Amino acid sequence: MKIWNRYYNIVYKISSLTGTWPYLKPRTRIFRVFLLTLTMLTIVIPQIAYQYMCKRNDVQCIFESMTSYLLTAVAALKVYTFQLNTRTIKSFTQHLYVDWEGLKTPEEYEIMKTYAENSRRFCLIYLVYCLVAVFTFMSMSFIPFILDVIWPLNESRPILPPYPGYYFVDTREYFFKIFCHSVIGWEIIMAGIVAHDCMFVTYVEHVCSMFAMAGFHFENLFCYHDEEMEITEKSNNTFFRKKISFFVRAHREALKFAELLEDTFTMPFAVEMLIATIGMSITLLQITQQNGDILESVRYVLYIIGQLIHLFFLSFEGQKLIDHSVQTCDKIYNSTWYEVSMTSQKLIVLVMMKSVRPSFLSAGKIYIFSLESFTTVTRAELSRMLLWSFLNETRRSCFEGSANFDVVLYRARVLSVDRVVSASDDITRAHPSREQYTCLISPLIPLVITSFLIFLQLYTRTLVQLPLQLYTSVNHSVHVPQICMNNMHKKRINYMELCVHFFGN
Repeated sequence: MKIWNRYYNIVYKISSLTGTWPYLKPRTRIFRVFLLTLTMLTIVIPQIAYQYMCKRNDVQCIFESMTSYLLTAVAALKVYTFQLNTRTIKSFTQHLYVDWEGLKTPEEYEIMKTYAENSRRFCLIYLVYCLVAVFTFMSMSFIPFILDVIWPLNESRPILPPYPGYYFVDTREYFFKIFCHSVIGWEIIMAGIVAHDCMFVTYVEHVCSMFAMAGFHFENLFCYHDEEMEITEKSNNTFFRKKISFFVRAHREALKFAELLEDTFTMPFAVEMLIATIGMSITLLQITQQNGDILESVRYVLYIIGQLIHLFFLSFEGQKLIDHSVQTCDKIYNSTWYEVSMTSQKLIVLVMMKSVRPSFLSAGKIYIFSLESFTTVTRAELSRMLLWSFLNETRRSCFEGSANFDVVLYRARVLSVDRVVSASDDITRAHPSREQYTCLISPLIPLVITSFLIFLQLYTRTLVQLPLQLYTSVNHSVHVPQICMNNMHKKRINYMELCVHFFGN
């Protein structure tokens, strides 16, 4: 319990406050989740009201409100993922207790300590970052008031609300009350997101420590007090077979833990990635359509940076799990495995075969959390922003010089600045010609093709490229004939394992 309080106190406190700690009493957990859900509703209702106040044709206003309640949807998804999988989360946490109690050597303790410190460091940095980021984002609403004092104009500057929400009252008169409610509500919502991510990272770091301990044991299997043991087949065969069997069982437990972790979070992460992708795309579109509103542009940029940091943390942990799961094979290869009997070598080959296929975390079995996938998504979002910026310029050039250009500009100005004034009938009857439609639609083709190619790249990497690269990287430790590699290109991954097993024997 002392070790738990030392390394896991942050995740314990934040998850207990939000009701996601699996060992809370049922009534306590339900009550705290109810309070968190009630707080979400106090934020969602103004968001829906703001969405309802937008005009039907005011796409910019609709998109502005969507980025806000998409984040609320992500928070609700994270909180209720833990509530619907309470037994599984409890088994994960129990696994941590059992593994800490089962440590026997100082080396095992140091390995577990290193990864526990990593998870604690992540939780502390992530918690501080999220709370400070929310407060900074909300505090930008005071900039118009500060500018009115420092650099006054003939009239007061427009109010910048803390987030897109409508409270059914005068925003200027009740601004400070709205600000206090916004800060408190969003900080509580972010606490639910932090609790989910911290517990998830804690489990991932623990799986990595299990793989690290298994690799350490296999690498030092034939050493005793840092001196090579003389291996004789008759006297030590039984001894090493027992040790290898024990380490094989430990490696299998790590594989099961990683697989259960993947099965539990893959579908929630798929929905979360879908929501995050839509949110980032809409935000990038809003950035390209801003005309001189610096404060709004800065807030959109901060929102994008926050989403990318969140995705980077998940991708970094996923990459770490992939690396640790395949390093076991290299550590076995670096040991003196050739000095043991053929029976013991066959047991080791089983572990090497399991280590060839990596353990990974994915979103719906399509997006694998890795640094390469993160860079792919980042490039895709930047490319999409450039394409939308190009479409904006193309749309302007398509209408420029036509009879309807001034009418369209007037309509855009009315709908984006003054939502109360409705467009007149002559504006609504102004339609582009066939040539203008062609000019508008033609640039959409590369956007659609780019999105399809990005999806195809992620899907192909999930099924073929990632296993192929990892199989090839360990080709030096397990001899794989060329016929097996040829069939690997045909997506016959099971056939690949049979080839390794057959030729390995």
